[in-house]
Amino acid sequence: MKWNIKKQQWVNSFSCNHCFKVFETKYTLATHIKKFHTKLK
Repeated sequence: MKWNIKKQQWVNSFSCNHCFKVFETKYTLATHIKKFHTKLK
């Protein structure tokens, strides 16, 4: 149980940073793709 709680805390702090970075990249990627597709059309 102790290890589980420690792991959960680590996962939570990791996912916060990770999710933010993923969200950032996904957002920039989406805008990039939109711009690219509009140029294509």
